[in-house]
Amino acid sequence: MKTSVIQKFRDMSIIKKFRLSVIVILFIPMILIFAVIFYQSYSELKSKMIDNSRISMRQSERSIRNIVEETEYLSLSMLIDDNIQKLCKQYVLENSTMDSAKRQLYVSLQDAVKSKSYIDSISISYNSDVLFQYGNKVEKEDGKFEKAAMEMGGRAFWSQAYQLVYQEAGAASHYVISYLRAFMDVSKYNQPIGLQRISINEEELSSTFASLSSDNRSEAFVMNGDGSILSALNKDIIGRSIQEIYPGFGQALQDRYGYFETKVNGVRMMVIYQDIEGTQWKLVQAIPAYMLVASSRSLFVFLLLEFLLLVLFSVIFSRIENYAMIRPIYALSKEMSKVKDGNFDVRIHRESRDEIGLLTESVEEMLQRTKQLIDKVYVSQIREKESAYKALEAQINPHFLYNVLDSIHWMAVRQKDWEVSDRIEALSELFRHVLNKGDSVTTIGAEIKYLKNYLYLQKNKFAGRIHVCIDVDDELLKCQTLKLLIQPLVENAIQHGMAEKEGIGNISVWIERTGQDLCIHVEDDGLGADETKIRRLIYTKEDTEEPGGAFALKNIHERVQMHYGAQYGLTFESMEQVGTVVTVKIPYMSGGESGHEAADRG
Repeated sequence: MKTSVIQKFRDMSIIKKFRLSVIVILFIPMILIFAVIFYQSYSELKSKMIDNSRISMRQSERSIRNIVEETEYLSLSMLIDDNIQKLCKQYVLENSTMDSAKRQLYVSLQDAVKSKSYIDSISISYNSDVLFQYGNKVEKEDGKFEKAAMEMGGRAFWSQAYQLVYQEAGAASHYVISYLRAFMDVSKYNQPIGLQRISINEEELSSTFASLSSDNRSEAFVMNGDGSILSALNKDIIGRSIQEIYPGFGQALQDRYGYFETKVNGVRMMVIYQDIEGTQWKLVQAIPAYMLVASSRSLFVFLLLEFLLLVLFSVIFSRIENYAMIRPIYALSKEMSKVKDGNFDVRIHRESRDEIGLLTESVEEMLQRTKQLIDKVYVSQIREKESAYKALEAQINPHFLYNVLDSIHWMAVRQKDWEVSDRIEALSELFRHVLNKGDSVTTIGAEIKYLKNYLYLQKNKFAGRIHVCIDVDDELLKCQTLKLLIQPLVENAIQHGMAEKEGIGNISVWIERTGQDLCIHVEDDGLGADETKIRRLIYTKEDTEEPGGAFALKNIHERVQMHYGAQYGLTFESMEQVGTVVTVKIPYMSGGESGHEAADRG
């Protein structure tokens, strides 16, 4: 596995190696270092936030505890007040002196609660009938707590949060938490004579811990030992169970104080809690974890700035290295890849005289020398072949050949042997086209006529086994071309595609103009050939006498390229048992253009 990874690295391009090295050596360690720094800073900020929250919670807890203690003290003061005993006993006896007791009780309460804004109301009742009220008044007491108070025999307890129905029409309804106890007749053992209710305004209570919530996604509330919400900044959760609205907060019921993390509606929350001393209440604060990130924003921005600067310097370094080293090497490699395809005409742009520049210059000089040697040998061979071809043409006396064929033609006419006459005339046209007054350039029309004469002379040999279809627009007939391009392609298709095929074979010849080029297509549905092998034989620079028609195709390809340039030539496509398509691309030249003009235009 290790060897495989090393080998893959070795096989990478140099630019990929450089990029991978920058990532591995610079970016990955840099990201790891920044991650460790940020995590350590995050942990310290988290610890600091928890400590600050605990300090704030202790301050809020003291305020809540003062309210609870003052309320309980007020309740005890009322418990021993003679006026309350008189009030309750007189109500039971239906004594008419109750008003006097009420007035005296009101005066004493007024002094006791005038500075306690959190007191919503005080009530003394019996069997839900109101005997005395102070603060916000109700028409009738809610009897849901009376039974529990009577059963407790004078022991006080705190209610859950609930709403009172006030006597005054239109009075704003709000939540209260009540401190309740039964009044017992001191003259009779455990005989209840009334119910005391001291209600605390929930909004006043929640104001004592309002500083614990600095964000609309954070939360702070007070709950009792059963998990019921007594007071909260979010009034929608008052009176509901913590297990119902915040299932993940159950841990806060188990310990006296602490903190933990959980999720609320997909948001990660830090939950801090502690007991309110002297009660079964708990003060709970929930802070979104993103506030920790917000608190560390300056550190994060500083680290991010450092990271971006390092990235910037890395990019600048990479650009410099890419410009100075990698790009020249890549350009050299790209140009050298052209040499594999036989293209030695390589020009490499260089801007420096360093080691890479000197190497590039040496490679370019070596390729130029190699190209000159190859061209010298290759061109000399082509010229040798052309000289032999010209010598062969010169050995044939055109006038003597035409006179002999003409004599045979008229002899056949006199004997009325019309078929022989036509064949002699076709053969005469073939020789005339081949010689072409020593000119290697002819027209498409002359090439098509030459092909038709060739097919006419071969028709007895075909014996109806081969059908040839020729499709050429009239406007292309005057276009210039090298002579002996089309007929050798058809002859090659017949000999190597149709010779051994059973049944009728079809050959299609069509010529089309594509932009500034002319494409000559010859297609057959013969036996096909090994396309890879034939292409290798056609395009190799070495001489070949391999069978399969490759020599004739190679000769045409080389003639076209030598006359028109390297962008022209022959393409070969074949599939065994399906057929072959050979295409020769030459420049489009009307009758008045020369090959040099076409080359200049291309």
